[in-house]
Amino acid sequence: MSKIKVMDDILANKIAAGEVVEKCVSVVKELTENSVDAGSDEIKIEVKEAGTKLIRVIDNGCGMDHDDAILAFQRHATSKLLDEIGLFRISSLGFRGEALPSIASVSEITLKTSTGDVGTKIEIKGGKLVSDEASDARRGTEIEVRKMECKEIRVDVRTASIKESTEWQRQTKILFQINHTMPFTDEYNHLLKELFGNNLGDGSMISPPLNGACVGSVKIGRNVLINSNLLAMARGGITIEDNAMIAANVQLISNNHDPYDLCTLTCKPVLIREYAWVGAGATILPGVCIGRHAIVGAGSVVTKDVPDYAVAVGNPAKVIKMLDKEKFQED
Repeated sequence: MSKIKVMDDILANKIAAGEVVEKCVSVVKELTENSVDAGSDEIKIEVKEAGTKLIRVIDNGCGMDHDDAILAFQRHATSKLLDEIGLFRISSLGFRGEALPSIASVSEITLKTSTGDVGTKIEIKGGKLVSDEASDARRGTEIEVRKMECKEIRVDVRTASIKESTEWQRQTKILFQINHTMPFTDEYNHLLKELFGNNLGDGSMISPPLNGACVGSVKIGRNVLINSNLLAMARGGITIEDNAMIAANVQLISNNHDPYDLCTLTCKPVLIREYAWVGAGATILPGVCIGRHAIVGAGSVVTKDVPDYAVAVGNPAKVIKMLDKEKFQED
């Protein structure tokens, strides 16, 4: 009896999702590139809860007819590459035809599209088509991605590219400079901007020293206060939303070493939502979301999501109290 089997499409797509959909920002990138390739000159992007709840991309590109809309979710289906000769004339941002089926395999998708005639609306859950109906005829495409699975991604550091190694060295040098520069000076703020780029929101303050890896994968919202000695292990992605407060000596860890292969990292994104407070010396482990207005007690080790308005303490952290959300005043 043969031991080698051909994988079914759903399993193959989920494996491909590990390559295409490393984190929610990768989904935004793939969908935006599709819009650009469709000739759009206006693209609207909406993201909720760092993309795990909703990613919506709306464009005014060429759109698709009904048959193409269905075909787009089949693996290796593409309009950008027709033959081998085309491999030497690539002019689009993507051409492999893996992005949409990979994303659909780990989420729920609603697609509305039209070339300007009759529109099409389809819904896909877990890689399966569940709805197919007519829609409005607005030229362009609107795609919603919901309930993204927070899947564990495995990364073998031994296969890091030259580009990745160079970027790691660049970030390490900037971290050294930040930690040896007078804080809150023009030079210090310039170094923070060089490290985080557009991922550092207005009004946010970071007290040195700052340590971590893959810090370019940290996204910090507006008016965030981060006290000294933050450790950000960000290979899996770390998002700190507006008005959150991080006390001293906090560890945000989105990647761990596999105990059986220390050169392999297991990664899941960490999310600190708006107005959350993480107490001194707390550790937030991979895949954890700290809810809005939630409080994590000092020294706690958080292994599971903390709901909105909850107070969690201990090792492992447990919810001990729910705050009265009616008492909060937000700007």
